[in-house]
Amino acid sequence: IAWPLAKYSDQLAVQVADACIFVSQDTKNDAVKFYNADPAKCFVVESGVNIYKFTQISAEERDKSRRDLEIDLYDKVILYTGVMSERKGTHLLVESLAQLPANYKLLLVGSGSQDYMQRLTDSIKEHSLEKRVIRVGQTPYPQVHIAFQVADLFVMPSSFEGIPKVVLESL
Repeated sequence: IAWPLAKYSDQLAVQVADACIFVSQDTKNDAVKFYNADPAKCFVVESGVNIYKFTQISAEERDKSRRDLEIDLYDKVILYTGVMSERKGTHLLVESLAQLPANYKLLLVGSGSQDYMQRLTDSIKEHSLEKRVIRVGQTPYPQVHIAFQVADLFVMPSSFEGIPKVVLESL
């Protein structure tokens, strides 16, 4: 009985709503086809990832961005971007970096609580990683793509997540 009720509520919703937002053109088309949704009231808002910014760049652009961040062109850059917290596992990246060769750098983009950020600072000092961890702090969204473009690897050591936008951006 749940399925017919869900279908009926979806049909009713698209009929009475002032506007309907869908995550893809296909789901919008299905709503128009199966629920007789008014196409003029239906809008598509996809993942929100700008595929023209979050894309591979030329070697020259990459090298320039690396120089701007004071990253050696031959370093291997591991990127983490997002909120820094216990659940996100940022401290695990710092601890793991200590086990990697010296040409591996960790680029941290984002911020966290004052206590957690102090924990990261203490761990960086404890493992003598001051020259290998690059912390750029909170970055305006229009500039975040640069971090992905200079990185060799994106990591997200969270203990749990849904499908965060940052994963789509990294692809």
